[in-house]
Amino acid sequence: MSSRILIIGQGLAGTALAWRLWERRVPFVIVDRDEPVTCSRVAAGLITPITGMRLTVSWRYAMFYREALRFYRECGKRLKQRFFFPRGYVRLLKDGQEIAKWEKRRRDPDMQPFLHRQPPQLDADVVRDPQNGFQQRHAAWLDTNTYLQASRTFFESLVSWRKADVKPEDVHDDADGITWNAQRFSHVIWAQGW
Repeated sequence: MSSRILIIGQGLAGTALAWRLWERRVPFVIVDRDEPVTCSRVAAGLITPITGMRLTVSWRYAMFYREALRFYRECGKRLKQRFFFPRGYVRLLKDGQEIAKWEKRRRDPDMQPFLHRQPPQLDADVVRDPQNGFQQRHAAWLDTNTYLQASRTFFESLVSWRKADVKPEDVHDDADGITWNAQRFSHVIWAQGW
């Protein structure tokens, strides 16, 4: 039985999985449709602690942010490119209701590690009501296109990346593993999103 893992989809999830397998020397093949517009390619790449309509701190954010810093910096060193940029992030509040909600939330202890003490310095000629916002610490931007393309080039150099449109009926499993395109794998991981 083959010990290779078949990853279907090279978006953000499939790429991260491939890197983790590569680190552990687990053989894999990524198969991707190579479409120019995908959810991962058009993603803004924003990583922010305070999110959503409820203005809450993301679950286990401090731990995940530390891991993201380490992971993307290591990938950047391997690929000799920079695509992860830690920086402050300004969240603008859209209306009176959101401003009122923020006035209540901003004093919560779980918010404090992620808030800059100074209000954001925004240009009133560019941003209407620049005082209606707050600046977050421990945020970042991931240049998703650069990261995905550089990772693809690396995996192609290992002969671990293929272009194909895989349908569920193309993948067959039995007691000995997985078959796709007359090749054997130990596992298949569908990383195509919704």
